[in-house]
Amino acid sequence: MTRTISNQNGCPACEIDGFSRNHYFNGKLLVERDFTDEQRYYIDKARYHNQRLHGWGVVCGLKVKQHPNDACRDRFVCVEPGSAVDCCGHDLIVRDEDCIDITTLEPIKQLKAKNDQAAHVLQICLSYKECPTEDVPVLYDDCGCDEARCAPNRILESYEVGVILDPKKTDDPFHSPVARCDSCGNRAALCPDCRLARRPVPARYGNKRCHHIPQSSGERPGHPGFERR
Repeated sequence: MTRTISNQNGCPACEIDGFSRNHYFNGKLLVERDFTDEQRYYIDKARYHNQRLHGWGVVCGLKVKQHPNDACRDRFVCVEPGSAVDCCGHDLIVRDEDCIDITTLEPIKQLKAKNDQAAHVLQICLSYKECPTEDVPVLYDDCGCDEARCAPNRILESYEVGVILDPKKTDDPFHSPVARCDSCGNRAALCPDCRLARRPVPARYGNKRCHHIPQSSGERPGHPGFERR
């Protein structure tokens, strides 16, 4: 069971209560709750492993770069494919390059509404998001008689992009173990020629929402931030 509380910094902290497995036996009546709990048990186990052993941050890729078209660079930034772990232990996977129109994000809309012409540092963030998909008819509904009701057949584990304006620099909350390349001695997460299993690289900045995986504003090699002038 997962519960969300807030820590002293106002950032949501995902706590996982004790683990309880299904007990199967001949003649047991299985209902929706049993299958949901079965999924939740293994999801929370994986999240707990990520939280306690690896920490959170960028695992590989996810570099923020300018749009290839000069005419689009005043509105768009692109995030390269890669993966990350948020502080609740969720995996975030960007399979294809994603170019984002930053003017559609709420903090940027507010700047435009105020006609703010000052320079700002923008911190691009990823948030874990679950998307219900593949609606199918519900054959039996114990709460009603609506024969036309549908429900999602799958839950797509995805992400959404956000932005933080002028993030405050903070120290890393912990020291995560970092794998190094045997041949060159560099961090495996920053060495494109290494075939090592890559461990998460702690993010450099604090965040307002715990699910955010921030990109560094240029301090960490290979993960440049984006500055709007």
